[in-house]
Amino acid sequence: MMDSRFDTLDVVKLTLTPSSDSGANNQRLSPTFILGASKNPLRVVLRNISFAAEIWYSFDAGTLQTNEPGSNTYFQPAGGVDTIMLAPGQKLYAISLSVNAKVSMAVSEALPADIKS
Repeated sequence: MMDSRFDTLDVVKLTLTPSSDSGANNQRLSPTFILGASKNPLRVVLRNISFAAEIWYSFDAGTLQTNEPGSNTYFQPAGGVDTIMLAPGQKLYAISLSVNAKVSMAVSEALPADIKS
């Protein structure tokens, strides 16, 4: 069994490369990798500790690199606290449409409840 752990991460602001060749030096930023489950499922408690920045989550990094997140994403407002379960091998990514987004999390293995009578 793995030890439970805490972590706090900055979440990058979504920036897209302009569609026209205007000479701007913008680059598409990769979403922030939050974590990945190895062979055991994980329980992740996510707290958006940003003052006013929202965070968008997805299990696929490419989903968060489009104009505005929507389909196949999960929205968490500033101050929100949510628990997400990751299946073995599943990964979690995040992006924000605002600056200064930050997420704090508690991670532990997702163990089944003891249902003995």
